[in-house]
Amino acid sequence: MNAWEEVQRMGMIADLKEQNYRTILLVSALAELLIKKGVVTPEEIAEMGTRLESSDICESVLRSNNIISNNC
Repeated sequence: MNAWEEVQRMGMIADLKEQNYRTILLVSALAELLIKKGVVTPEEIAEMGTRLESSDICESVLRSNNIISNNC
């Protein structure tokens, strides 16, 4: 990998970090709003997070977004 490719890769990583930050901010705001409106409880959100984390749904989403490879 040459220097230019390394700079491009670092730029891509920075972009992903920014995108990740914005996604987390949005999800946090939505969760807070749903709790405030009485649609869900904090416990229900935590439970769903645990279920998704332990399921294949998370893995398939990560694979479909090319975040992890199909060889994992």
